[in-house]
Amino acid sequence: VEIAIAAMMRFVAIFAVFAVALAAFRPPSVPLLVSDPYFSIWSSGNSLYDVWPTHWSGGINALAGIAYIDGKAYRFMGPLTPPVSMTQTSLVVHPTRTDYTFTQSGVELTVSFFTPSLLTDLDLLSLPFGSITFTARALDGKSHDVSLYFDHSAELCVHQSSEPVVWRRSHQGGMSFAQIGTQAQKILGAKGDFQRINWGYITLGIPDDASTSMVFAEADLSRAQFVAKGTIPATDDTRMPRPASDHWIVSAVRMALGQVAAQPVSRVLYLGYDDAYSIDFFGVRQQPYWSSRGSRTIQDAILTATATWPDTMAAGAAFDKELEASLFASGGQAYQEVGSLVYRQVTGSCKLTTDEKTGEVRYWMKEISSDGDISTVDVIFPASPFFALFNPELLWLQMLPVMEYALNETAPGYLYTLPWAPHHLGTWPVADIKPAEQENMPVEETANMLLMLATVGARMNRSTEWLPKRVWPVLCSWGDYLVTVLPDPGNQLCTDDFEGPSPHNVNLAAKGILGLSAFAQLMAMAGQQCGASRDGAYYQARAADFTQYWLSHAHSGDHYQLQYNLPDSWSLKYNLLFQRLLDMTTFPESVFAEELAHYRTKHMNPYGVPLDNRATFTKLDWECWVGAMSRDQDFFNQLITRIRQFANDTPTRVPLTDWAQTPTPKYVGFQARPVMGGVYAKLLDEAMHPRSA
Repeated sequence: VEIAIAAMMRFVAIFAVFAVALAAFRPPSVPLLVSDPYFSIWSSGNSLYDVWPTHWSGGINALAGIAYIDGKAYRFMGPLTPPVSMTQTSLVVHPTRTDYTFTQSGVELTVSFFTPSLLTDLDLLSLPFGSITFTARALDGKSHDVSLYFDHSAELCVHQSSEPVVWRRSHQGGMSFAQIGTQAQKILGAKGDFQRINWGYITLGIPDDASTSMVFAEADLSRAQFVAKGTIPATDDTRMPRPASDHWIVSAVRMALGQVAAQPVSRVLYLGYDDAYSIDFFGVRQQPYWSSRGSRTIQDAILTATATWPDTMAAGAAFDKELEASLFASGGQAYQEVGSLVYRQVTGSCKLTTDEKTGEVRYWMKEISSDGDISTVDVIFPASPFFALFNPELLWLQMLPVMEYALNETAPGYLYTLPWAPHHLGTWPVADIKPAEQENMPVEETANMLLMLATVGARMNRSTEWLPKRVWPVLCSWGDYLVTVLPDPGNQLCTDDFEGPSPHNVNLAAKGILGLSAFAQLMAMAGQQCGASRDGAYYQARAADFTQYWLSHAHSGDHYQLQYNLPDSWSLKYNLLFQRLLDMTTFPESVFAEELAHYRTKHMNPYGVPLDNRATFTKLDWECWVGAMSRDQDFFNQLITRIRQFANDTPTRVPLTDWAQTPTPKYVGFQARPVMGGVYAKLLDEAMHPRSA
């Protein structure tokens, strides 16, 4: 497979660099079941039984787990008291799966959370559920009577626990299903960043067999009965509707494993979310892709998937093994651990849909924890190496709704006439922004779009068959805009606007210049030109002219400045990554050498290299870009080891931030953002440029 070839060829040569294993990795927060921005469950405890699992936003999504071994109860998930806990002996986070292992009274229990987020299979990627597999075996040569308990609260389907909920059961095809949802069911009725879903239904599915039973019950009563007797209530609690927090209703399951000896005994359950509709795209509802335009229920989807679920889990395990080997060969244990940790963070920030009117497939990204916007171009951009690596079609499907908006194909009243690319489309899950409301970043977003489009083309064998011809007038206007505004973008915002204004920004100018070179490449791939005389050579010539200005006006001794007008300033020139990816020669190699030496010798702190001279914090995604574009293994190792150490040491227990201090492991802001797909920049560069050992 392409992503592994270059890395594995180099594995033996660099193995000695990574021969000393790092200490056990303690992620700041562990992905459990992470399918999309609403169904996203994490654990921030050192052990699974230390704290309640939460949504990425921090709101509790309670999951409880108890083992009943030889007549005595022990908790393994959730901070229940009683009973006492099992002993957690290991935690391993793989790209698509998280494995916890516990021991108690001669029994080992492994709990595996699996989300089938395989990006080359859209049917699997879009599934709104994952599985939890429980596997027990005896370690002491004896046989033990084992039963397991699992429940989830109604917190998984409300934004606030005061919201009234209702619940229902169903049986279909040899499975039992339990669903809980709000009474109000205001579909797509709330939008915002830290807003949790409060429409649709959280759905639990289990096989119908004599060893497994299910009940709706009050949490304290159900758990207490299992702790005392190893059983659950025989009849459902039917007092509804009632607030989720009113005697906390749960869907509870008892799984009798029977006599467990050395041979492992397993049970599996399925937990997911049916959101009915996922996105409002300028008044047109977008249905989840898995629903086949509304013709399949979540019960149908689970039933269909369970028939081949062992094969799906095997495919996930094989994918994880191959990807982890590639990450290790490319950057050692630190790269393997960080890359595995952020995989579901990235996929879980997105949603694949079909248009309820046209059937058009679109892929949406949420700007998690930094405004909650939908399809933010400068959030898709830092994540783009991830999607370009695994499935460039998905990167195009993320850009498609932005292109449709720029082409005025959305709805009357949203006439977009700006000569540059849009910033975003609205606030998740509603795309409804008017052009006058845009947070304009003209050079930033225009160059981002052109660079990503060219990358998709390069990854698709330099083909543009995927790119509709109707987009070319808009693309030409964007290329012409960059020609008019460069080489100095003036007082424009860039993606690092959280730092405040940075007029005459040198890194932004470099992005715009490379954007022109990328546009020239895209034109050559498509055999297109703009007007009668503006072909790819024209735009590349302009890029070359602007580069000369950049070189002479941005240079400051042994490096290049933050701003044209700020001598002795400096910044990470992460945008130069795309020169590497797209085989450009726009900037001379000396720029890379000088910048790399400057970062390495003057700014390397215990937890990384700062973003620029204005502060000591950094962006982890941009560090990974800089490490990749350096093509210097030692420098990359220094950066990724520091990122891994930050993740391990930070006391802020949230899904991995991308905005962090470098002198100390202090969290600055943001969490769970998809921009951490930038971690995969090095693997993408190696996939696009296989190098021999």
